[in-house]
Amino acid sequence: MRGCGLAARGGRRRAFVAAAVLAGVLAGCSSPATDGDSGANAAADGGDLVGTSWTVQSIGGRPAIDSPQSMLIFQSTTLLVGDGGCNTFSGAIGIEGGRMLIGPLASTRRACDDAIMAQEAALLSALESVRSFQANEQVLLLFGPAGTQTVALSRTPAPL
Repeated sequence: MRGCGLAARGGRRRAFVAAAVLAGVLAGCSSPATDGDSGANAAADGGDLVGTSWTVQSIGGRPAIDSPQSMLIFQSTTLLVGDGGCNTFSGAIGIEGGRMLIGPLASTRRACDDAIMAQEAALLSALESVRSFQANEQVLLLFGPAGTQTVALSRTPAPL
């Protein structure tokens, strides 16, 4: 079956290669901070996000569907997993200072209500366009290449 069994088809190797390429891209994009740099984008780094869960509040400025909710979980400094409301997804992530790159993302392929499927497609596209972020204890904002906010999320309490 196509799209299933990533590990059986060398998915781990591809994920490692994707993470290595992503790390190289981030390293090439780095620039030293200037004395006037406020550090607003560096409110959190990859280590600060590890183990945190976030609920999508808006995508491209449009409120997210309340039920089912779309979620993101930062499994590690290199792996993002989530639920788009219908399908689960995962992919490589690279974070350095206030910069963030996500993808490529792989997802399951279940069919759901048209509105949920449209939102999920918009979410996955927005996530793969992320280039920077701002975070605090309760809010995570993701920004695209032009600095436009693409996704707003609120922190989800850790399960008991």
